[in-house]
Order: sequence, then C-alpha cells, then structure tokens
Amino acid sequence: LRQTEQIKPETEMKAEGYISIGYQRLLSFEVKGGGFSWFGDVPANKILTAYGLMEFNDMAKVYNIDERVIERTAQWLKKQQEKDGSWSPDKHYLHDEAWGRIQNSEIMPTAYIVWALAEVGDKDESAQRGLDYLKKHWKSVKDPYVLALIANAFVAMEPKSETTIEVLRKLIESAKENNGAIYWESNIPSITFTRGKGADIEASGLATYALVKSGKFSDVTTKALTYLIRSKDSSGMWYTTQGTIIALRALVATLGGTTEDVDATVIV
Repeated sequence: LRQTEQIKPETEMKAEGYISIGYQRLLSFEVKGGGFSWFGDVPANKILTAYGLMEFNDMAKVYNIDERVIERTAQWLKKQQEKDGSWSPDKHYLHDEAWGRIQNSEIMPTAYIVWALAEVGDKDESAQRGLDYLKKHWKSVKDPYVLALIANAFVAMEPKSETTIEVLRKLIESAKENNGAIYWESNIPSITFTRGKGADIEASGLATYALVKSGKFSDVTTKALTYLIRSKDSSGMWYTTQGTIIALRALVATLGGTTEDVDATVIV
C-alpha cells in the first residue's frame, strides 16, 4: 500500500496494531533451545522455523522487531544441517506421513530452508552447501511444487547461473496452460498439508514468484500472474491462508519493476 501510494492513516494504524499482536503471538511459539513448533512445544519444526524466518524478515520491513530473532532462528536452522549439506524431513506432525513416501525426501526441506536463508540475505557456507546438494539431486524431481521450491532456492542464491535458468526451464515445462493462463498442479501435499486446488495455487504462486524474481521468461510470468488473478475466490482470497499469502507474495513482487533484456522491434 505504501509502494502504490494507497495507504491511509487509519489503515496503517490498524495494520500495525495487528502486526504488533501477531508478532508477540508468534514469539510464543519459539521453542526453548531454538526454532519454532506448531504449538510452541519441543521439538522445533525445521520447515515451520524456515517459514517463520521469512515471516519475521518480511515483518521487519514495515515494523520494528528484535533483529536477534532473525539471527538466532537462522543459526538454529544451520545447526540442523546434515553433513552432506541437506536437511532431513521433520519427523513430527504433518510431515512424517505425507513426506515419508516421497523419493529423495531431503530435497524438499533442503530447498525450502536454502530459499529461506537466502531470502533473508544469509548466503553463507551453510546455504551454499545446501545449494550444492540441490545441484546434485534436483534433476530427479518431478513434482511441480517441489520444483518451484527448488527454483526459488536457486533464484535467491544464484539468479544468473546457468543451472538456475535450467531449473526455471524445467519448471516451465511442467506447467499447464488454459485460456491464456499458465498454472502448476501439485501431486503431493504442501508444507501445510494442503491438497487439491489449494495445493495447485500454492505451487503456481511459488513458481510465479521464482519467475518474477528471476526477471526472465516475461511472457510465461504474465500468464502465470493471470492464473493467480483469476484464482481469487468469492471472498477475495485464494481458498487457503497459505495460498493467499503465496499469491500475494508473487503479486507484490511485481511491484519491484524487474526487467528483462530482449531483442525486439517496437512498432508505434
């Protein structure tokens, strides 16, 4: 709203009030020893902690938070990394049953955590080792949701590398097109256990975000944004909380004005 000069004092005050309450509530889910869990109990959940890391980082752009929360959360995630650079799936709640049947199940949490670290500007040795792990294994991935997470990790870490472009091309190849819009279908539950159309919206939103941030494939990006805009439900949301957040993240990212170098003839 600030970027588009649509903010009003009463709206700003109301939003900041919600952020203040939410921030304090979120801190109550931090586990003793580090990380966050679904209900604030031990053990902490790696994927949820990575999500929280991005959440606090986004919040810090518009609200005064304790920056040490971001620092210690990132450090806790790094301590959970395996020797080969991966992060193993969480074994408690939501993930053990859903992800236990996924081949190379370390890829999804590794991609998500590398993306989270890079998104907050933490691209040190730990994030790089995680990306190196993805470089060795990403070609085995077939599901668009996981591929979208991998794409975001690569775009955040190495936006101009040949591997990043290769990942984006594979992501585009896995898309479906209908009536001028492009979207992605997920064959597995999302990190918040969303299935069906909700999971498709999350996969499509994540893929769109990676494309927007890359500044490449503008024609595909436009069609993907078209899908997200058309997918709003009757209440102005995107069916689920997580789907709404991801769709909005992708749409807001377009405000950055990313450009792509193209060889074109313009006729006026």
